[in-house]
Amino acid sequence: MNQFILGGGDPVLAGTQIDEQIQLLEGQKQLLMARQRQMQQGAIVQQQQQLGQQPQVAQVSLWDSIDAEVEPLTNEQRQLLLSNEEYVNNYNALQNMVQVEVLNLVRAKIENSEEGRNLLTTQLKLVKSLKTVDVQLIKGEDGRMNLKEVENSEKIWVKCYDGESWDLEKIISNELPEKLLFDILGSRKNILFVEGEESSFDTQLYSILYPDYFIIPCGSCMQVIMRTKSFNSTQKIHNYSVYGLIDRDFRTEDEINKLEKDNIYTLKVSEVENLFVIEELISFLANHLGKNFSDVFSNINNYIIKQRFSNQIHSQVRKNVVSQIKYELSMAEISEINTKDSFTNAIESINADSIYEETLNSYEEALISNNYKKVLEMFNEKGLAKSIGHHLSLKDNDYLNTVISILRNKEQEEVFGIFKNYVPRLSD
Repeated sequence: MNQFILGGGDPVLAGTQIDEQIQLLEGQKQLLMARQRQMQQGAIVQQQQQLGQQPQVAQVSLWDSIDAEVEPLTNEQRQLLLSNEEYVNNYNALQNMVQVEVLNLVRAKIENSEEGRNLLTTQLKLVKSLKTVDVQLIKGEDGRMNLKEVENSEKIWVKCYDGESWDLEKIISNELPEKLLFDILGSRKNILFVEGEESSFDTQLYSILYPDYFIIPCGSCMQVIMRTKSFNSTQKIHNYSVYGLIDRDFRTEDEINKLEKDNIYTLKVSEVENLFVIEELISFLANHLGKNFSDVFSNINNYIIKQRFSNQIHSQVRKNVVSQIKYELSMAEISEINTKDSFTNAIESINADSIYEETLNSYEEALISNNYKKVLEMFNEKGLAKSIGHHLSLKDNDYLNTVISILRNKEQEEVFGIFKNYVPRLSD
């Protein structure tokens, strides 16, 4: 063994002297290692010559070659490597192989230890018990997951994962549509059930008005009512606030108030399509498009009230009366013991003539007073929004698309301010 004495006398040397001697030692070390490799190689060649074999070129390890290339790289060059997707993927694949090989080396040692054997035994029991359960996982915190339907499967809600443990909850409910349940549990928003279809203009408008809600179109108003009640009754499963929003149609104030107790709100217009022709929106659009609001609104007002509403008053009144009578009958108490008499009493308690007269008077009053807001509240007529675009120098068929496009580029509060007198402000 070679011994090297640094300095001579005082053990505390100047920094430059130490650095120089370290460099000298490092150089001597490299020379010794190179000499050692030459001697080993010479011995191998000599041995092969004695045996009459051709000398073989020493194989350099690929690992060593990679290290030799990477070692002198600058930080910038290393960053360039790490930004290359192919390099990173290849590097990760190598690391995975290393981990597998390391695991293979220590598997026996872990199993032979008392702690390791206990953990492995527990793991084996868990795998055996869980593999027989057909489970569907619903991802909660990280967004939605596409799930394959499995008959008679248990449903486990993965509520969250904190890096160490899972927060799971078994779902016990046969009342809710499975796909809808998955969508809701996979979202991270409160829920708003609405009428209409996925791509309809009213659904798009609701998405603008309520951006913090998961908007779920249900088709009919009955589906909205049923699903809102159902999901609110099973709130323990999802822990979200759930609301329903439906058209006013021909509902009475009594019916509207009862629905609101179940978080089901009613628009202050008869049809959601009527939201696209409210005075506040016409004013906003006229200003946006550089039109004279007074002229534009006067034309639209006359068209809707004088040409459309006035010609349909009697048919609208009849539909309204039928709706009121159906509601009265639905609220009547029919005895199971004396069904016929109680049903007869329920019918006799409904004064159809009085309902008709009151309804007709309210419609005629709105017409005579030219009450635009009241007309939109009671006029149950689809298609109004598709017939007024030309008053704003737009094509009638392009009107709804144009409105949605303009509203999407405005701040939510500004848009909500336009509709605040006709839609509810939901509170969580």
